[in-house]
Amino acid sequence: MKKSLFVSIAVLSLTACQFAELEDQAESASTTQPVIVTPENSNTISINKESDIFVVDSATSSLTLTGNLEGKTIYYAAVNTTNRVISNEYVRYVASGNARSAASYASIIEEEESAEDEFNTTSGMDFFPEFESSSSRAAGDSSGSKVKKLTLKNGETTKKIFVSTSSNAYEKKAATLYAFNEICNVWVINDDPFLNTAAKRSEIASIYAQKFALVYPMIHKIFGKESDFLYSSIRGDKQHMNEVNDTGSKVNIVIYDLYNDGSRGGTLGLFSSMDYYKNGLAFSNVTVSRSNEGKFFYIDSYFATTLLDYTVSTLAHEFQHMINFSVKAMNGKASDSNFNEMLSMLCEDLMQDVLKVDDAYSPKNRIRKFLESYYKAGIREYDSTLQSYANAYAFGAWLIRNYGGAALVKEMMSNGKANNDCIASAVNSINGSSYSFNDLIQEFVKACFNQKFYSPRIFENNQITDIASSYGIFLKNYGRVAKGENSVTLNFASESGKTSSGLLMYVYVK
Repeated sequence: MKKSLFVSIAVLSLTACQFAELEDQAESASTTQPVIVTPENSNTISINKESDIFVVDSATSSLTLTGNLEGKTIYYAAVNTTNRVISNEYVRYVASGNARSAASYASIIEEEESAEDEFNTTSGMDFFPEFESSSSRAAGDSSGSKVKKLTLKNGETTKKIFVSTSSNAYEKKAATLYAFNEICNVWVINDDPFLNTAAKRSEIASIYAQKFALVYPMIHKIFGKESDFLYSSIRGDKQHMNEVNDTGSKVNIVIYDLYNDGSRGGTLGLFSSMDYYKNGLAFSNVTVSRSNEGKFFYIDSYFATTLLDYTVSTLAHEFQHMINFSVKAMNGKASDSNFNEMLSMLCEDLMQDVLKVDDAYSPKNRIRKFLESYYKAGIREYDSTLQSYANAYAFGAWLIRNYGGAALVKEMMSNGKANNDCIASAVNSINGSSYSFNDLIQEFVKACFNQKFYSPRIFENNQITDIASSYGIFLKNYGRVAKGENSVTLNFASESGKTSSGLLMYVYVK
């Protein structure tokens, strides 16, 4: 039996933890919507069973529902399937109808707003310049001369590492090794202001090394393996890290005050795929000059000392970005930012129990944000805001709880596809189904209307506003059918009298 996310996860207070890209590749949204139609058709639909949902196409001006309707609740939703904002003048709504009881609108429960910490977290981008050739060449072997590997001693081994000192500046700083195992090395930048004693550095580094080693094989089993090769030419040739890096192909976790922003907000962690390119490569849009030429991701020292569980969860998040770049982008299937971030939050979700992270410090804390203001961003949109991440997680978490769990994620990572096509293909492969991506959005809308997890906040936005791009949605509770009524006509309207052809509407009867 399918189990809706909105039944299985309790509403948790949301901490304002935002993932922004290191380098934003998202296209800016436009309010221009060129394809406009005038709805002219009226349709009649007979309700045959509980929980029916109907697609209302852009040509439909009215819809009559008949059947056993007495006492049932009618909901409707609008979904923007385009990559542009749909202006409110072209957004349809139910303007009038019959058989709605006077007290049928969902009442708004006044709840105390959850306190939101003023910080965010930055996650990695897919830096992937165009190669001279149309596709990257085969990886070279690792039989050539190798650099001398470091002798690892806690508190003694040092290394210079490129780190970000602001949002667009980098510096090579000395770091000292404070924990290591067969899986990873954990470094602390020497002049870090928060990990300012050897005891504290050793304590935090040891926790990271132990936790990361614990989930490393599990993440591999589900998400795939990060590449041991890095790009060595602008043609796309690859070279084994053993030949280039004095830490070889081990993962390096670097702890320091990311962006030098101290306690003023800042960043939990980041991964930059720039580290998968050799320095000196000159592409048309950038020359690589700050790569650590190996497997590196970075954790903020302020949050390591104040919100340790968040940063423990971030280990899984950033490692997924490294794997995603290796599995998808390095094989010509780069993920868009929303899809990549959704997978990183699902990695945190799947590793939560193993890492022993409380719900309040896991992506589950984003569900409240989704319920409160989901309409502010598209389900498949990336704009680096809290809402964008809340919506991406809500959709992804619903997917894995209804269509295959870890097996679904494994299929998404391994099917050689990306983005919407990857999601639909993986769901169908695991479930023997034939869903389109729009079909899955329809099922997601139904889950949002699930009364077993009835949250009036999800219907709180009573205004008809612009609808966000990339599957922005709004959800409305039209009302309960009055006693003795078994026919309801819904008349659709918009401020302009016209609607966008890219706007899907759904009517749901429950």
